[in-house]
Amino acid sequence: MSKKFTVVFFIILLGDIVALHFPDLPWLRYLTKPAIVGSLIVWLALQKFELSRLKYYLLAGLIFSLTGDILLMFTRNSELYFLLGLGAFLLAHVCYILAFVRRGYLTPRRLPIGIFLVTAYAIVIYWNISDGLGDKLPYVIAYMLILWLLTVAAFMRKPYVSQPSYQLVLAGALFFMLSDSLLAWDKFKESIPLGGIAIMATYGLAQWFLVRGGKAQES
Repeated sequence: MSKKFTVVFFIILLGDIVALHFPDLPWLRYLTKPAIVGSLIVWLALQKFELSRLKYYLLAGLIFSLTGDILLMFTRNSELYFLLGLGAFLLAHVCYILAFVRRGYLTPRRLPIGIFLVTAYAIVIYWNISDGLGDKLPYVIAYMLILWLLTVAAFMRKPYVSQPSYQLVLAGALFFMLSDSLLAWDKFKESIPLGGIAIMATYGLAQWFLVRGGKAQES
């Protein structure tokens, strides 16, 4: 990934974080938030991949993510948009899993301790937000399971891919888990000070690391 695009991407991400401070100008976020993943879609579409399957699944994951971003911007109008956005991100994670996992990756040999740590983290988050989920409980559980599986898959890639690809994809999965747990806590438990900034910063990093890790997988 070129330094020029990296600078552009983080300027866009910073612009969206700044836009959070202007709630009276919602149109700003209608521009900045979709631009985060939109810029990654454009960059990835222009790249040449030896593994076309990897590129297409990454693109599909980004497109579903962009769809989810747009849907979640309208949750004030109806909670249906939240569920649709959740579904879009679930499909995005399925695409990322398909992009990064090959046959044999998930064969249990010796499970990394990190898997047990993220499992414990997910259980703690669920335990704390479960009372506030209401009728969204089954949807959130399904989403958490898929996100957990993406993180497990990221850990299990280590023996099969280059070190840079392993580290980048793992960082992306962990940042996704952190971002979504912050979002869930803020929505279903209690408001987090500067939560919007933390959520968007970790979300942007998650997508950036996953795309970088995907490209590095070919090295």
